Amino acid sequence: MGDDYCNAPDIVHDFVPSSRWTEDSNGHYLLVDLPDFKKEEVKLQVDPSGHVTISGEQLTSEVGSYCTYIFRFHQTLTLPPDSDINRVSGNLDLERGIYYVTVPKEPNHQLVI
Repeated sequence: MGDDYCNAPDIVHDFVPSSRWTEDSNGHYLLVDLPDFKKEEVKLQVDPSGHVTISGEQLTSEVGSYCTYIFRFHQTLTLPPDSDINRVSGNLDLERGIYYVTVPKEPNHQLVI
């Protein structure tokens, strides 16, 4: 068996994916780097208080190994004040390995200073 045997049933790797915000006149856009993830491995949730949570879990195993590797993340961010939380959506670009979260702006939102 040698090197092909794994003592632990699962080897878990928690990580924080790199992400960045961008914006235009129509909305805010969160880009999350998730190379090698599949659409069904990523979850997007928006709560009424204006927070968005992106989480994911990916199970992999090496050929000839008895180990299962779990790569997972969980990230909660506060949405900008002018966000339309009822229309937030997410889309994974498999080719680029980027998860795009689209946060439309509320129409006629005025910033209070």
